[in-house]
Amino acid sequence: WLTKARERGGIDLAVGQWLISQGHEVLWLGHSRTEFGKDIISVDPEGKFHAYQIKDEDINLDELRKIRAQVNELVEVPIVHPRVPPGSRHVAHLVTSGLINEVATIQIRASNEGWLVRGLPTVEPIDRNSLIPRFLAMSDEFWPERPADIREFFSFYLAEGRGDFDPKKFGGLLRGLLPLQDEPERRKVQRLAAVGLLGNYLLNAFERETDHWSVFRGWIMIAAYQAWFATRSELPQKSWRDGFDLSIQAAKERLKALSNECLQPDGFRPQGFEFDDYTRARNLVLGSVLAASSLVGAINSTDEADQRKTRLKMLIEQDRLFLWGESAVPHILSIQWFWENQQPPMSAISLIEEVVAALCERNHVDSDDIPFPPPRVSADEILAELITAEKPKEKNRRSPDPWSLEPLLHFLARRNSRTFLSNHWRAISKLDMVSFQPSPKNDGLLWDAPEGHEADRKPEKEQSWTKLRDAAAEDRANELPDVLRENPKFALMYFLAYPHRISPALVGFLDRQFGRIL
Repeated sequence: WLTKARERGGIDLAVGQWLISQGHEVLWLGHSRTEFGKDIISVDPEGKFHAYQIKDEDINLDELRKIRAQVNELVEVPIVHPRVPPGSRHVAHLVTSGLINEVATIQIRASNEGWLVRGLPTVEPIDRNSLIPRFLAMSDEFWPERPADIREFFSFYLAEGRGDFDPKKFGGLLRGLLPLQDEPERRKVQRLAAVGLLGNYLLNAFERETDHWSVFRGWIMIAAYQAWFATRSELPQKSWRDGFDLSIQAAKERLKALSNECLQPDGFRPQGFEFDDYTRARNLVLGSVLAASSLVGAINSTDEADQRKTRLKMLIEQDRLFLWGESAVPHILSIQWFWENQQPPMSAISLIEEVVAALCERNHVDSDDIPFPPPRVSADEILAELITAEKPKEKNRRSPDPWSLEPLLHFLARRNSRTFLSNHWRAISKLDMVSFQPSPKNDGLLWDAPEGHEADRKPEKEQSWTKLRDAAAEDRANELPDVLRENPKFALMYFLAYPHRISPALVGFLDRQFGRIL
């Protein structure tokens, strides 16, 4: 893994998790034009500041000369950060997942002597041979132990990395790495950091193939499981939030990278021959990425915002989005929330109404059509069925109850879509609305919550508009995991990664955070 992982989203995150396991507080991890040679900034338990330049290649003398300017900035430019007093001294580290050869090492030592004479920091070179024992010491005790778990672990690691991300299996692996057992707080904190490193390891195939969407989902799941374990273990926030924040940052970086690809001239064009519904389904995911990356702050400029609006408008107006099932709903709502924040505001309400109409037409007991698939059924599964040989249609006597109906009815009521709802209410009233509340509520951060309460009820046959508006206005955020209420941007990304967790509480909370409600 170490020889294949990349500098960004791989080695840097692993080093960050290792620092956390050593008691450091990570103040900065990222790459920008104003980093001044410092990809990571941390403060150790003794209060000393550290700066790290991260690389992913072998460093010989020629390579060292190529990065000389960055190394000089690492040493000579003071750390610029709100938490670091001006003029503070720091310890400098040059880290690479490759090897630093002897000649380059001698050059670094010679440079250190010159910097030392000038009263500047010296550089500690850290290459693969130094990283391996550090990472092993951090994670070795937390590897899966049962043969079945070990097989699952390496089976996932050996995935092709091209759209074959299995969230259920990934969630099972993360859950196995985070057992709820009696152990010291320090060990639990180390376990959380190790999960960040091992999760990074598991996502390597998808990172290698630049499958940004799968990597995004993986890091959101890692963050969710870290928060679940921390809350269930009653750990103080200061002991786990750094690792959690690193996982969220990694997810946002994947959103940003995928968003940048979408904004390229041929960003939505298939690379070869492709089934059109597949293209339109991917368009919906990519459209929601453009929307969500803006809403969570992974956007660079006003010009970029205008590009997003242009691309999304084109996808909607040219009918280039495929609403494959209820797991498409988070993507549609993200696009709508993005539109509502633009000037002048625009709308994707027609897409939401299309979902409700599809549920009315396809999910009642007398329908002859195939049911609109529930949120646990992915786009890939639905598309696979579409391109296989058509089966004889049977009368749909046992349609799945819709999970998204109640959240969408409330969403539309908050926007005074009274005419549409009135026209469809007779059909709506024939459907059952299903919801699931995990118990305890923080178990909603797991892909599969082991326990909870499932409710199933029918809408009123004659619905009072006032009562519907009152139900839609009710704040049910207390039903959500604490970390979602405390971090709305994480909650939005969680919604995209966990479509089966759709509920009136979650959609209502996100609507109040990102929507423009009438």
